[in-house]
Amino acid sequence: MSRGFSPTIAATCRLGGFAAGADAGVLDALERYGLALGKMYQAKDDILDVTGTAKQIGKTPGKDKQAGKLTFVAVHGLEGADAIVHRLGADAKEAILPFGKEALYLRLMADALMERQS
Repeated sequence: MSRGFSPTIAATCRLGGFAAGADAGVLDALERYGLALGKMYQAKDDILDVTGTAKQIGKTPGKDKQAGKLTFVAVHGLEGADAIVHRLGADAKEAILPFGKEALYLRLMADALMERQS
């Protein structure tokens, strides 16, 4: 179901910390944040494929189902997939909790992805 977003986003987050000279604990937290963010992005994308319009999502809605893709919605239903989106958002924000105020934009990113409509 992840189609590769989660490891890619996790690696990007970790590499950003590495470039900044972060210690192992911070790098691990950034990786956990990125994994949750990537899975959340994919789950929300799967929901929008069912609930969104072509104008909103920039593609023909329902393509995943027509293609027989295994999606979060196919496995968990709309409500279940939405619950997963919110749990992963909470997981992402929990991973960066130790960063305090410095992680404001990371928290806002998680919130924006949870609520996105396109």
